[in-house]
Amino acid sequence: MLNIQNFLSWAKNDIANMEELIAKILITELRKEYGDIVDDGFGILRMTIDVVAKQTNIPFIFLIDEWDCIFRIHQ
Repeated sequence: MLNIQNFLSWAKNDIANMEELIAKILITELRKEYGDIVDDGFGILRMTIDVVAKQTNIPFIFLIDEWDCIFRIHQ
């Protein structure tokens, strides 16, 4: 589960930094789980998810919590 409030806090309330942080963490997790498919050259989250999904035939589901914190903090 992705708790957006945590990511926004870790990124010091900077949305661009938060997006980059989410991508880095998710790619790292995908590399741990699918190291035979995801190598160190993968740096784009969308591409990484697409490659893993196509090669494993397993769809991804992301649970996103506190997504509205961005609107509360950046009004």
